[in-house]
Amino acid sequence: DLAASGLIQEGSRVRYRLLLAGDPVAVENYARWAKDHLGRGETLESLDNARPEIRSGMERAGHFLRLVAMLAVVLAAVAIGLSSRRYIARHVGACAVMRCLGAQRSQLLRLYLGEFLLLGLAVSTLGVVLGFVLQFGLAFAVRDLVSLELPLPGPGPIAHGVLAGLLLMLGFVAPQLLKLVEAPPIRVLRREWPVMQASSARAWLFGVL
Repeated sequence: DLAASGLIQEGSRVRYRLLLAGDPVAVENYARWAKDHLGRGETLESLDNARPEIRSGMERAGHFLRLVAMLAVVLAAVAIGLSSRRYIARHVGACAVMRCLGAQRSQLLRLYLGEFLLLGLAVSTLGVVLGFVLQFGLAFAVRDLVSLELPLPGPGPIAHGVLAGLLLMLGFVAPQLLKLVEAPPIRVLRREWPVMQASSARAWLFGVL
């Protein structure tokens, strides 16, 4: 009935909009195609450029979440570094005994590094599972306010979470382990022998790298 009404004439301020929704990959592919085929007076709008207030809000939220993630990584690094020093203080005697029984430094390093790798893999996997639970828990909590079904995370975030956990663990544990496997056999007889610990500056530099 719009054409019959005669409202659309020369100079009328009329805009036509085609709203698209669906699979994110399909929408992105269509947007990429449409960008190269826009005619005169046609524009392509999305959440990134259609509403400045929405875009600025999303940018601020993204900056905040990245800051929170960075703070979580720093706190995790400090916790790993402190706990690894306590671990070395408790196991330096056992390491010295194994040195007396003929264990080589390389064998001890593989043994302890294997333990920490398994621990890091288990804890990182647990963190990924908790992330899944938190995401769907939040979606369930706000189901009455927002009628939105969150998509399943792909393999990228899972791999990123596991690798981040393993790298943090290795970065702040490996320097301590390198000193632990150098525990002298005399430590078995002389308990007052100082505990071999990595230099704080070198350990933190290794972790930062």
